[in-house]
Amino acid sequence: MLDDLKNNLHFTTWHMVHQLPRFFINGWQSIQLKRTLDLTYRNVYFYQELWDNLKINIKQIKVPTDIYILPIINKNTLRELDISKIVNRSYSGRRTWHQTSGSTHEPFKFLRGSLKMPWNDRRYFYSANYRFLLWSGVGFKKIISNLKVAQIHTAPHPTQNYLFIHTENLRVSPQKTITELKMYGADILEGLASVLVELARIAESLPQKERPRFSYVVSFGEVLTSVERKYIEDIFKCELYNKYAMEELGVIGLECKQHNGFHINEESRIVNVVDDEGNELKPGNSGRIVITYFYNDILPFIRYDTGDYGMIYPGVCPCGLPTYKITVNGRHGYFIIVNKKRVHYMELDVVLRQFAGKIAKYQIVQSDNSEPNILILPTKDFSPSDLKDLQIKFREILGFALKIEVAKDLLYNQSGKAKIIINKPE
Repeated sequence: MLDDLKNNLHFTTWHMVHQLPRFFINGWQSIQLKRTLDLTYRNVYFYQELWDNLKINIKQIKVPTDIYILPIINKNTLRELDISKIVNRSYSGRRTWHQTSGSTHEPFKFLRGSLKMPWNDRRYFYSANYRFLLWSGVGFKKIISNLKVAQIHTAPHPTQNYLFIHTENLRVSPQKTITELKMYGADILEGLASVLVELARIAESLPQKERPRFSYVVSFGEVLTSVERKYIEDIFKCELYNKYAMEELGVIGLECKQHNGFHINEESRIVNVVDDEGNELKPGNSGRIVITYFYNDILPFIRYDTGDYGMIYPGVCPCGLPTYKITVNGRHGYFIIVNKKRVHYMELDVVLRQFAGKIAKYQIVQSDNSEPNILILPTKDFSPSDLKDLQIKFREILGFALKIEVAKDLLYNQSGKAKIIINKPE
């Protein structure tokens, strides 16, 4: 009985933190940070040796802004170490093995387990993943009891009222997938941005009445472009919410109705943006995204370099939520070489987004010794004149022309993701 009361109190507080005043969020993070650092220093050899060698006294870290004295680590550091060096040797709770998608060429295998978030308490899952519904006025009890979710992915998550469709099934039996989705009647459809585009292209070929309908679509796991967002929303007549998540760090943030960045789930982590030397960057400046996660007690991630680049949103979001908001610009490698100059894909997106509704998705193919090539998946509204207009716009706005090809299918990497930039050797 006492344990149940403690668990309920922890969840209720955890669940509400993101909506409370900034000083409460900072106070909660200070408590969770102290717990995480104490537990880690006492029980994880790697962190203990690392901090001792640098003469860092974790007792000096009292508030979130003190965290900058800790060194930054990454998955390559952890991957090279023996598992006994990086796990909590005193942990006795439930543990499960997981691995990242391998979008950076090699999957990273790790253990997951928490003493504070019971694995079978699905309230944490629903709160972290679907709190954008709370912000729209939907009650949490209704979310847990009635929400029907369909997900197209490579592995299911254990959730009530849930339909799982393997990505391969969509490609092998597209009509069966459409039928399943229509019969299930999901409130929310989830998937990688490229998978959602695939499904939308199938649905686009059908009459309106034969297409599945969803109130919301949630994209995760890949960079979502404005071109893809408009196409998916137009086909399914829904509102699309983007989610920033990583296998090893959970759901980092979700969009609000402004749809211009992710409100960080700050009850579970501290998110910093730093320059290439690891120095703090103020809001409004773009740099490396580094995260400290509070709730993987068996294998802590403290000052963990995500490999992503982004920016903390300056000021308070118009939606009124007090949590920090972050925009994510993708991986460090999201640059191409044009006329011997580095160009970020967002500069190309400025042009391509003007053709939203006519382009379903685009990919940029960069070979070792040649100019990049843009592949576009057209919608039914795309015409040959649009191709000419697109080439003209590139010259007008960016000052250079690019080779553009109309493609029939996407290019996927080994992890099954259709990345925006595909690097191909000659």
